[in-house]
Amino acid sequence: MDYLFFSTLAHNPVRQYVVSYDIACQWTQNLWQRMATYPQSMHINRSQATFTFLIPKFHLPAHRPACQANYSFNFVRCVGRTDGEAPERG
Repeated sequence: MDYLFFSTLAHNPVRQYVVSYDIACQWTQNLWQRMATYPQSMHINRSQATFTFLIPKFHLPAHRPACQANYSFNFVRCVGRTDGEAPERG
């Protein structure tokens, strides 16, 4: 997942990202430190972008209450009523 994430976003000029992943609460731990293990060409300049990591609504009830509060689409501005599950439907 790290390789996919970093290689996809490394040369992307977008300034604001909302990332939906069913284990975002675990995966994001030490994410930026792990980036250092990849080639410089895959590094993301975090000073030029903001990242919001969320857990899709179907998966959220299986998480602890703290995760449910911190990673819920319901509490994030500008995501509307997104459920974050669309990538898995395909």
